[in-house]
Parts: sequence; structure tokens; C-alpha cells
Amino acid sequence: MQSMLFEERQIDTSYPESVVLAFLQDWLRLTPSRLKLILQTYLSLNEALADDFRLLAKLPKTDWLAKFGRQVLETELPKFYQRLVSQDIQVCSILDVAYPTNLNHLAEPPLVLYYQGNWSVLNQYKWLTVVGSRMPTVYTKKVLQNILEPVCQAGVGVVSGLALGVDTLAHQIALQARSATVGIIGSGLDFDSFYPAENWGLRQQILEQGGLVISEYPPGTEPVSYNFPKRNRLLAALGSVVWVVQAGQKSGSLITASLARDLGKTVATVPGSIYDDSLAGNLNLLRDGANLILEFADLWQLLGLSKYQPVTVNREQPVFNSAEEQLVWQQLSAEPQLLEDLSRRLQMEIQELSQHLTMLELHNLAVCVGENLWVRG
Repeated sequence: MQSMLFEERQIDTSYPESVVLAFLQDWLRLTPSRLKLILQTYLSLNEALADDFRLLAKLPKTDWLAKFGRQVLETELPKFYQRLVSQDIQVCSILDVAYPTNLNHLAEPPLVLYYQGNWSVLNQYKWLTVVGSRMPTVYTKKVLQNILEPVCQAGVGVVSGLALGVDTLAHQIALQARSATVGIIGSGLDFDSFYPAENWGLRQQILEQGGLVISEYPPGTEPVSYNFPKRNRLLAALGSVVWVVQAGQKSGSLITASLARDLGKTVATVPGSIYDDSLAGNLNLLRDGANLILEFADLWQLLGLSKYQPVTVNREQPVFNSAEEQLVWQQLSAEPQLLEDLSRRLQMEIQELSQHLTMLELHNLAVCVGENLWVRG
């Protein structure tokens, strides 16, 4: 629960209170416990600043205050603020009324969140956190398209990490369904630091469609590896349900699932083959009690929404050039199959089969995923 010490307070300064706190956190490496100590020593952060933290400096183990000085506040704070303004980055702090209440349950809630986009969207949607591999299989892509798309069309928002792979697909599906999406990254929000750089354009699409991109790191923060497990706790906290779509044995998505369980959140996943290492984490989650997702209705119910309401997903029916081509398509599945095996099952010459597969591929109805390995598109 949010401490009473973290009630909204005003600082007598020309800069927003959240920006001042963000600056102090960055400059002094403030933690929740250090901020609590400040507010236990002073009636307000404003009073602490006016006193230059002199009362606090007399207490033991407060050497972290050594970098503070009135001159620092007067010279470095304006530079910090200008960096935010120049890159259209805003700040919400733990002292703000608008701070997300579900982050208060974290063992170490972020003192400040940097963001771009529409902050109020957080209160306008039911949120589903979607995480998974950076190398999604064809099976995973079909699961996302067939299950996540109708969930988004029904008005659920998607929280994900803007990483390559499953995260990217989840954000894209939400955008295509005209739903809201929130990306939480493990680097600074500025162009030079943003990670992954390949998703800068996706970030722009999210913002243009009224979504939100969040980081707990100030601009200029490089995407170092330890930022991402820490970022995962925000993914776990913001969504009502955490859906792990694809996870290997040591996937970072399993960290998010574990954090979600610690917070009392619902964790869900989809089944996979026991012989597919890329889905080994899914099977472990199911063995440990994660909710099984087989269709849209399963997620809909886990989100605590009204009883299942069918949603019509506008998909064109496949058009085939011949009955033989349709037979080939029907034989394909999400499991890769060798050309020779398909030829034997269909009792069709390889040359003729290859021609049908080529035509199907041209219409996105078949995909070659390896040498002579085919799946349904």
C-alpha cells in the first residue's frame, strides 16, 4: 500500500514537483526508503529543499546527500528540465495523485516514471500484459492473431515491453484493432538511448494513436541488461492478467510471470508441444498452475469482464485456384512439415505440390520456414 508519507506535496519552485523529484532521484540515487527518510525528517519535500537537507545530513548513513547543494539545484536542474522539454518527455512521480495505484503494491515502486503520450489512457481501459519470445514461431503468431485480436477489438488494452518479437506483434495487433497499447521500455525515452532502435517507428505509431510509452529511466540511460528484469515488474503490475504467449526454459517472460504471481495477479499461457524447446516455459507454467488459454473466451473471462460476447473478426475466406490447392492448404498446419512428407500424405508428385505451395505462399496462405519445411500461413 502507498505510504501516507507519499501523499501529494507541493514544492515552491517554478518547476513541476515531479520533475524536481526526478532530478533528485537521478542526482542523489534516491530510493523509496531514502525518500521516506526525507519525509520523516521534514514535513514536506519543499521544507527539506529549503533547509538544504541539513537536518537529514546530521543523521547516520546519509553520505548519499554529499552530492547535493543549492548550486546543484540552481545549475543542473534547469539543464535536466530542458532535456525533458526538448524531447517531449513528461514525468509522473509517486507523490502525484495520477501515480498508478497498482504500482504501490511493488516491493520497490518507481519513484518517478518518464513518459510520452496520453497518461490518462491508463484509467480508460482494462489492461492485458502480453509477453513472450523475441523469436516467435509461426504457431505463436497465429495464436496472437486469433486470440489477441478479438480481445483488443472488444476494447481491452495491451501492455507490453516494445521488444522485438511477441511484444512487437502484441502492440501491432492492438493498433490494428484500434485499441490502446502501452509500451514499457528498459532504457531512456530519447532517440539516442531508445531500445530497440528498430521499434522507434512503432513507438511513434503508439503515440499517434493515443497510447503511451513509459520508462523509469531518465533520458540518456543506455539499455543495460539489468534494466530489463527490473522493468518486468512494471509489466507484471500494470496488467490485470499477464499472458505469457511463448517462453523457453530460461525466458525472461518467466520472470514477469513470477513477479505477477507474487503480486497476486492472474498468469495465463497457451499449450505447446513437449518436443518444442521454444515452448518449454509454457508447459512449466501450466504445470505450476497457470491458466490455460485456448480461445478468446478464456482470456475474456480471466479479465473479469462480462460473460463471453462473440466478436466477429473480419477475415477474408481463403480463395483457391483449384481443389488440389485447397487440399494442400488443408494438409498444412502450424507444425512444420517436410515437402516429402506432404507429398506422401497427399499422394502428389513433388513438382506439382511445389507449384501449389508457391501459389499459396504468394497469397500468404503458406510459409516456408526452412529448407523444404512448410506451415500454414
